[in-house]
Amino acid sequence: MSIKITGTGSCLPPLSVTNQELSKILDTSHEWIFSRTGIESRHICENGLTPIAAEAGAEALKDAGRTIEEMDYILCATISPDYATPSLACMVQQELGGTCPALDIGAACSGFLYGLDMAQALIVSGKAKHILLIAAESMSSTVDWTKRDVSVLFGDGAGAVVLEEGEDLLSISIGAVGQAEPLFMKRSAGNCPYALPKPGDVYLHMDGQEIYKFAVNAMVRDILHVME
Repeated sequence: MSIKITGTGSCLPPLSVTNQELSKILDTSHEWIFSRTGIESRHICENGLTPIAAEAGAEALKDAGRTIEEMDYILCATISPDYATPSLACMVQQELGGTCPALDIGAACSGFLYGLDMAQALIVSGKAKHILLIAAESMSSTVDWTKRDVSVLFGDGAGAVVLEEGEDLLSISIGAVGQAEPLFMKRSAGNCPYALPKPGDVYLHMDGQEIYKFAVNAMVRDILHVME
């Protein structure tokens, strides 16, 4: 027994920022960004991540012909929720009117895959029949907008699926590397008088070249693994 996707949904915030607009506030140009990334514009959240995550979830429920009351879990993959607590999943639950368990998965780019793996385990074990899985990010709230290296790469948006028992998911391979240097985002130490101060800022930092090399090798390895 495995799982299948019975409904999908997505939502983008209305504000779209073009490369030309970014060139007015950063030392960059449309040609520089597009030639290196293929990106022409990106959507930006003006009113937080919760509304678009909830809209994507509602669209997926409608597409699946299900209601929020039928969901046994809400899983949200995100590293940029509106609050540290309550979780984005709990905020979506409130927006949609649900009462089921709800939790976030903080696994960055791999969050949706982790969500699929967790959903499969819950459904196969019999602990859940219907799960709403949402992947949503407001990366515009995490980057340093005075620097072009990361700020030009990311946009905001949400996608969602409804998952049920089925045989569509044939195999999945996930893993993790406990290494912070290529990609990290610090948390503030607050003003605790007993904690050591954390030097540096709280923005997202990424070594693009190192991440690219690691991601390509890891994806090839995992693709070969699932094909076996």
